[in-house]
Amino acid sequence: MAGDNLKLKGKIEQFYQGLIPILQKFPKTQRYTLAENIEKETLTCVNLIFEAEYVKNRRLEALKVLRTKLHVITFLIRVSSKSGFIKEGVYEQLTRDTTEMGKITSGWIKNEESSNKTRTEKPTQSAEV
Repeated sequence: MAGDNLKLKGKIEQFYQGLIPILQKFPKTQRYTLAENIEKETLTCVNLIFEAEYVKNRRLEALKVLRTKLHVITFLIRVSSKSGFIKEGVYEQLTRDTTEMGKITSGWIKNEESSNKTRTEKPTQSAEV
């Protein structure tokens, strides 16, 4: 888990830093709609990563929401690319990044689910007399 959250935090930071100049180049008509939604969803992902790291009783839920938000970002980036606001090569890199973050998140979810399953299973201990 510790490795997943560190990788994810580094990846989302890198993604967001690269995303800002791209969004600033959107046409004015889309800057406050499509571009703003991409940025808001990305910042929501940042919040969810920190929530998953620090709020243990909401970790699994936060990770599942995070995975969904990453799909939404990918969709919005695809629409932006098809509308001509993002170049093809940039689109490919951004979607590679969101896919990688999704894989890391899915791995963290599996790890968390397996930890929860292990905690709920009570080992049978035989009492020796």
